[in-house]
Amino acid sequence: MKLGYSHTRAAAYAGIVAQSLYLGLIPVLFAAFKNEFGLTYEQLGRIPLINFTLQIILDLLMVKFGDRFKLRALAIVSNSLGVIGLVLLSVLPRVMTGAPYAALMISTAFLAIGCGLIDLAINPVINALPAAKQRAELPLLHSFFCFGSVFTFLTATLFVHFAGTEKWYLLPLVTALIPALDLIAFIFVPIIDNNRRSGKAGVKKKFISVLFILLMLMMICAGSAEQAVSSWISLFAELGLSMPKLWGDIIGLCGFSLCMAIGRMLYGLFGAKLDMRKTLLFSALCCVVSYLGITLIPNNTVSLVFCALTGFSVAVMWPGVLSIASDEISADSVPMFSMLAVCGDTGCAAGPWLIGLISDAVDSGSITSPLTYTGAEVATRTGILAAIAFPAAMVLFCVLILRKKKSK
Repeated sequence: MKLGYSHTRAAAYAGIVAQSLYLGLIPVLFAAFKNEFGLTYEQLGRIPLINFTLQIILDLLMVKFGDRFKLRALAIVSNSLGVIGLVLLSVLPRVMTGAPYAALMISTAFLAIGCGLIDLAINPVINALPAAKQRAELPLLHSFFCFGSVFTFLTATLFVHFAGTEKWYLLPLVTALIPALDLIAFIFVPIIDNNRRSGKAGVKKKFISVLFILLMLMMICAGSAEQAVSSWISLFAELGLSMPKLWGDIIGLCGFSLCMAIGRMLYGLFGAKLDMRKTLLFSALCCVVSYLGITLIPNNTVSLVFCALTGFSVAVMWPGVLSIASDEISADSVPMFSMLAVCGDTGCAAGPWLIGLISDAVDSGSITSPLTYTGAEVATRTGILAAIAFPAAMVLFCVLILRKKKSK
């Protein structure tokens, strides 16, 4: 059978599902790690910190050296590292019985690098495909990250529920089949590799443009606006809203991912004729409204629903900025995607950290909240309200690029 670009597209979609697996599986298993290995909350929190730190370092390296690699090689290596990381996650803690935390960190390192490389590979791969709706390809592609997150959460939850927490180590082995099959697919599917077409000089010249600086700031805001809420939904629902964890996670966490997936799919299918700049402005305004709904409406169920709706408001932010950059800067440049990924990952780390910082300050009495709630509710709501600065800044940057386009 002759493979075509539809198979390439399917491989890219599977790759981003694998990426959501690398990011989401370990946090879902935190309770199992705590029970079996006696880890502290700080040790658990350090795992995603190391994950994002390694991805930022990788992104910075790829800014300089990314155009030296072929896209097929990046995709194959990333999937290989993902398979190794998942297998190590299953096996290594049971081998290194004296240092299980070190085993988890080693596994995390492989997953982090695999996660970073697959993102840098599949964005230019999918963007280079000949398609009538090329500008809508990236939002549609990134919708599968959301579906992958829901898949990871539900699979892990159901597996632990039926197999038992003590059997968690079998789950990484089962899910490793996804990157393994994707690895094989990327060996054979056709790829249009235009990674070296623009040349370093042309791309670097674009990097110092006003538009690209605005796009980098928008990526920081996009990552922050997305992760600031999604990282805290589970805790906010359980402690801040006093809701059962199961329903909080299903309505809030899964609802967030599903709403984000729906938003990206709608734009991917029908948004080719829309102006991405105006679409991003509308999304940022909706995100501001969602944050206000989460924090100011006293009804707990409505607040949780707004948590889910935030997923729809941030759906096209990250892929939307990538679409503008690929149109205006350099369509298939790994260094460009790497630089934007650095900014996005920085935002992903900054947003949740800011909420935690403000929430701790309110909880300790260091600062007085303008909200009238009490206990954990006032702390978590105030932290999320402070993070409204990110979508608000996104509104400003969208207005600036719209004025720049009009001036041009």
